[in-house]
Amino acid sequence: VMIELFVEVAPIFDFSLAVHLDVERSPPGSWIEGTLEILSASNCWDDYVIEPDLPPGFIIDMEEVNTDTIPRETLSINFSIQSHEHALAGPYDIIFRVASKGSDIAQNIEKRLYLSEVYDLRLELLDAAKVELDPGDIHVIAFRITNHGNAADRAEIEIWSCEYISSWIRIYEKSTGSIESGKNKTILLEVHIPSWNVTGGLYN
Repeated sequence: VMIELFVEVAPIFDFSLAVHLDVERSPPGSWIEGTLEILSASNCWDDYVIEPDLPPGFIIDMEEVNTDTIPRETLSINFSIQSHEHALAGPYDIIFRVASKGSDIAQNIEKRLYLSEVYDLRLELLDAAKVELDPGDIHVIAFRITNHGNAADRAEIEIWSCEYISSWIRIYEKSTGSIESGKNKTILLEVHIPSWNVTGGLYN
């Protein structure tokens, strides 16, 4: 007597994720290379839906691959991410959402990318570059310092002039304090022309 037994093994779906970046700190606007790995722990074939979630202004170029995987296979997907060229310095999270087509299993994985600081303070004269003053006059000169960088910055104010006229100049603030990205600070100088013993001419 022969008895045949058939055992059906139910499919088990499972997977894990890993993300690797070539660099974890870069300047704004640069491209970063990376790899997303899907490590199958299933006992059957599976397929996946991949959805990247990026910070505003970031773009991604993902390699087109067949996401069908055999049991215990590791699927590697290369990608390139470009950060926004005007992004502020600091940490940004790159998120990948991966869902199994064979089951209702879905997972997220995050990778943190740091954008480095770019410092760029620019000085602008708000008044005429040349003025005519009489002895005894007081003239206020306004400058604007604008932070075009992507991180808070500050400036220390120093005045260069010939020793003869250095005592004529008064500055209200010698430090701007912290200036946030995209903000500006106005600096005022007072020039006091003595009412005595001043030779006419051009002074810098």
